[in-house]
Amino acid sequence: MQDALGDQIYGDEIWRLPAERREAPPRIAAAMTDRFLERVFGSYLSSGGSFLELGAGGSPWPGHVARTLDADAWGIDVSRPGLQRAALAAADVRARVTLIEGDVFDGSLLPCHVFDVVYSGGFLERFASLRGVLARVAELVAPDGVAVAVVPNLRGVNGVLQALADRDTFARHVVHTPESLDAAHAAAGFVPVERTRYLDLVDLGCVNLTRVASRLPPALWRSLSYVLSLSRRAGVAVAARTDADGGRLLAPMIGGVYRHR
Repeated sequence: MQDALGDQIYGDEIWRLPAERREAPPRIAAAMTDRFLERVFGSYLSSGGSFLELGAGGSPWPGHVARTLDADAWGIDVSRPGLQRAALAAADVRARVTLIEGDVFDGSLLPCHVFDVVYSGGFLERFASLRGVLARVAELVAPDGVAVAVVPNLRGVNGVLQALADRDTFARHVVHTPESLDAAHAAAGFVPVERTRYLDLVDLGCVNLTRVASRLPPALWRSLSYVLSLSRRAGVAVAARTDADGGRLLAPMIGGVYRHR
């Protein structure tokens, strides 16, 4: 992948989950990020529309979009284990979902200018420069379609914890702000439909602790996982009642919606 900070081995490593998690399909939650995406996808996808997720490994969205919006959903990723997780979440709508193992920059794998929504979640931050990947997004999105981008907020608490827990993983990500993500899209010829903003209140479970887990006794890892899940549930519960976000320090994600000029 052009300018990518991670390779396929790194991508596969992310999805080396415990057996009980591999067998459970990924799900849509009530978190602000998921509610934001459901609203945006519902606004720009009608029955028979076309959806594409870049970096779809482990994602519930292709299956969810096909199931709830009656759209044709595609996903692409270099990680086979990640795509297997995405397929698990789309098992009941496989006829409407196309999952491709390969490089998004391979022009033979995806049709151009046909997707009403091109979504990238936790994908753009893997690139040292967004020029090439956003040019590719512009090739894929339909003339009246939108690009939806969500990346981790690594300027706050989650970024500090990621750097402390796994410096190599942190180094494989570019730290974006709402302003820098908007500016990168503008430089690539996109105009904001919704400017990038902070999403969710707090979610320490977004910190990638895969490598830490491999070094901890199982009982200690289960205890740590429970604590992290409590932070997610607390953040979801408060955000659902107040629609508040954690801002620069606490929000785990940032996201925006763009249209190509």
